Amino acid sequence: MRDKFFMLDTNILIYALDEESIFYEKAKEIRDKAEMGEIEACVCPQVLYEFFAVVTDAQRTRKPLIPKLAIKEIENYVRSKSIKKIYPNDTTIKKVTALVKKYKTRRQEIFDIKLVATMLDNHIRNIYTSDPDFKKYSELRVINPFV
Repeated sequence: MRDKFFMLDTNILIYALDEESIFYEKAKEIRDKAEMGEIEACVCPQVLYEFFAVVTDAQRTRKPLIPKLAIKEIENYVRSKSIKKIYPNDTTIKKVTALVKKYKTRRQEIFDIKLVATMLDNHIRNIYTSDPDFKKYSELRVINPFV
């Protein structure tokens, strides 16, 4: 396992952009350290898609971005030399189905399971997130930087 690598969950990216959030400073610090290579971090397409969905939705954020600006933020992550990009692979669906059975997953929880499976298939066990739902996955080490 890549014990040093951390997945940056969607909420970290969102808070790092939202200067009015009480979590802005800490999230920005994590993102900036990842960008400078001080933290070995990664993102995956799912996190970037979720980021777009939230930051462009007026019902989910105080100051939604126009899609053009949201895409620019995503492109910054994609171009980053320091922030690794990981992807689902041929075995991810098998891992998803095994995790669904293990955790008796229902409804929208499938998206967290897909992220967990993608991480595990890429040998990533650490995640920075404020989402308490990830604590139930014994395969992960969950770090909430805001507590």
